[in-house]
Amino acid sequence: MRIKTVYIKGFRNYCDAIINFNETNLIIGANDVGKTNLLYAIRLLLDKSLSELDLEPKSNDFHISSAGEQVENIEIIIKFIEVSEDAVISKLRGYISDEGETYIKYLASSLTMDYKILLSHKHNNFDEVPNRFYLKCLSLRYINSQRDLEKYIKIEKKHLLRLAQEVRSEKDTENDGVVFTELNKLLTEVNEKVKGISYVASATEELNEELRKLSYTHDRLTVQLDTGAIGIDQFIEKLELSANTNGKKLMLGGDGFNNKSFLRYGKQKVFASMMLKVKL
Repeated sequence: MRIKTVYIKGFRNYCDAIINFNETNLIIGANDVGKTNLLYAIRLLLDKSLSELDLEPKSNDFHISSAGEQVENIEIIIKFIEVSEDAVISKLRGYISDEGETYIKYLASSLTMDYKILLSHKHNNFDEVPNRFYLKCLSLRYINSQRDLEKYIKIEKKHLLRLAQEVRSEKDTENDGVVFTELNKLLTEVNEKVKGISYVASATEELNEELRKLSYTHDRLTVQLDTGAIGIDQFIEKLELSANTNGKKLMLGGDGFNNKSFLRYGKQKVFASMMLKVKL
């Protein structure tokens, strides 16, 4: 069996597209055209290394049109042909046509932020199934890049921020101090409001109760879920690159984008180091 077509509608940068596959395929294209998104769409249905939590849609998974309108649904359909393997036929009984075709569908809603997995032996009349049970006999193996670009970018981002701090003027440093004071107050307010979310409070209370049972020396210590930042310095170090169009945040990522970030951070790091030497 093999993949014949992948239909993607409303997913990230895909408005409405049909991608045809051959027995052997090479996906090439410019940066930011959707190569990584195509692979991830397939992984949602076929990669057992993705957990049930990974399958849940995120707000920036839903396509945003050039007019700034965000779609309400994501639809991904993979069509298989030449299905002849006994294990697959046994597991997908009733969902394979006489011609050896089967369809697997992922459907997500931005209104409820949940998803469904559906099966059919033709392009319509899908039946919802409780999970990806078919992965016991049908599974894709995704091999990631050997380079951990995301880790490198995080390290270089922190280094670049520190270099930029060191070349600030006295006036900029003074102004930043005022902004820091304001942000510290806001950060405290955010963390307090996070505690007020019912399921967050419930989860941390249960956790603290278990910790008290196990603790001998830190029985007065409590843990909580918050922004993860003790101070504004730590909060800023956690900042990530983001993009938006017409007020809507877009998904950033993909090997192409990460490679460009990799090169850009390296260039900016050299420039910042030169500025620091000039200042000294």
